[in-house]
Amino acid sequence: MFDVGKNGKTQEKQVWQTLPKDDFANIGMPSLVYVKPVKAAELAGDLGGDVEIDVAPDSTLYAVHAANGSRMAVLDSREAAFAGAVQYDLVPLSVH
Repeated sequence: MFDVGKNGKTQEKQVWQTLPKDDFANIGMPSLVYVKPVKAAELAGDLGGDVEIDVAPDSTLYAVHAANGSRMAVLDSREAAFAGAVQYDLVPLSVH
């Protein structure tokens, strides 16, 4: 594919630039997951007011997300998050 750049010259687009948004979000599915640190207070807000988390609000937990961004699990250590992903034949990546 080609695109006209700011300078008026035609330039080639990268393949990923031509993907529909949903297809781009699913790259890496189902084998790639990412592990991201998250504060317990953030999770409490995501879960709604009727769900209680039995950890201090400032505790760091580790969320495991599918490549498309959907949260799959939350664990109390980075090592446990990575080990759990590997146990299910997933490839964990770290997000800072």
